[in-house]
Amino acid sequence: MQEKNTQNVDFFLKRLKSALNLKSNVELASYLGISTQALSNWKTRNTIDYELVFTKCYISGLNLNWVFSNEGDVFRKDDKSITSSDGIECHYKMMAQEYANLVDRYKVDIDRYLKDIDRLNRKIDELTSQHDPQRKAISA
Repeated sequence: MQEKNTQNVDFFLKRLKSALNLKSNVELASYLGISTQALSNWKTRNTIDYELVFTKCYISGLNLNWVFSNEGDVFRKDDKSITSSDGIECHYKMMAQEYANLVDRYKVDIDRYLKDIDRLNRKIDELTSQHDPQRKAISA
């Protein structure tokens, strides 16, 4: 979910890139699993997907206090990065949710395609019956 941020999103994203030693917005977008257009939209709208960014920071072991307020160390000292069982569990939960979202999206797409196919088949039947008198008699 994207929420309005009272802080400057561009500043936050620069700190995130710095902490992760990422050189470009393309690398940052790839790390976050979003398109460069989505990243650009975040900057333009001064919004951010907090759940996604917090999860990625957690997995990487980044200290959110440092990222947002420059307090503390860049990385957490609790060693709960992706190498810990908590971090792995969080990562797999996030992946499962992303998979569920994809499945839901594809179901909607497939339903739409099936309706389109049905509509096109009816149109084919209609056009064929207009040009083929025998078919017109059979379908009547």
